Amino acid sequence: MIEISSLPLKQIELDFAIDATGFGTSRYKTFFNMKHIGEGRWKQYRKCHAVCGVKTNIITSVDITQGYVNDQVMFSLLAKDTARNFEIRDFCDDKGYLAGKNFALIKSLGGQAYIPFKENTSGRRGGKDRSYFKAAFKYFKMHQEEYMKRYHQRSNIESAFSMIKRKFGNNVKCKKEISQDNEILAKVLAHNICVLIQELFLNRVELDFNFCAKHYVARK
Repeated sequence: MIEISSLPLKQIELDFAIDATGFGTSRYKTFFNMKHIGEGRWKQYRKCHAVCGVKTNIITSVDITQGYVNDQVMFSLLAKDTARNFEIRDFCDDKGYLAGKNFALIKSLGGQAYIPFKENTSGRRGGKDRSYFKAAFKYFKMHQEEYMKRYHQRSNIESAFSMIKRKFGNNVKCKKEISQDNEILAKVLAHNICVLIQELFLNRVELDFNFCAKHYVARK
């Protein structure tokens, strides 16, 4: 439903940003505290990985995981989910996604990844996808101002997460993990509906969910 709710903006969104954010829960995990020689507790949370369109902040793909899951793990799945229903031009990520395979994947999907390089980065790294990494690094060195301008579109995913949490809260009330995930997904769906209402008035977007559902390409 979340992906279908994003389809009315298919003609508007060409550039996307990916990131993850945590939602607090009421559950705690215990561990042995060496400093105080005793049992300690830390609050568990669920992690929401998402891609949004940078013009409207509509969420185009999303998945929920345990809080400790690395962002890199979800990159390929979410990028492909977005590419199933949207044309990708720019795909903006933070340094946590810096890898040759990610540049290669977005290129294979018809777009260009914009990921900032670390200070000690050289064009010699990148693994088996070194050629894509090297090409991106060369472009970054030669056109750094333009590269970073495109990369800074990434701030829109932070704005999307902020919109969701300010309106619907940054914690979940449910006890079971599957219920917590559904609660977070409900927040994301509600956010998309709010975005659609806004775009209905600002850009006169036509909302025909029956048409969108018929042309929706689902994850295999």
